[in-house]
Amino acid sequence: MSFPKVNENFSSSEKSAFLDRNLKDAGYGPISWVSSTGSTNADLLEAGLSGAKDLSVLIADHQTMGRGRRNREWLSEENSSLLMSILFRAGKNQGQLGSYSMMISLSACQVLHELGFTSVRIKWPNDLII
Repeated sequence: MSFPKVNENFSSSEKSAFLDRNLKDAGYGPISWVSSTGSTNADLLEAGLSGAKDLSVLIADHQTMGRGRRNREWLSEENSSLLMSILFRAGKNQGQLGSYSMMISLSACQVLHELGFTSVRIKWPNDLII
């Protein structure tokens, strides 16, 4: 898979199509990328109630009504963040959702380090900071 250069400016739909094309066999549900949303998490929760597929992914360049831990406001500056939520249907494993989130952030941090992004750190519990 060849990755777009960081300095290339792609639209949200082009980024979404790139990921769909290159990750189609990875087992994810639909991957959507939007330029702005209120909250990726709230959008996927609503989509889940409407029957969205397990492991659907929503990525945004900016969000205006994000929530952090303990329902704290979570702000992102425009064009400075990559915001992502994944829909998990936990079933009997509902209590383990927090563990999934931490495992994903640890794995993503490790992969980014292997790709040369050695300044990436985890901000507890699941934010990656460069």
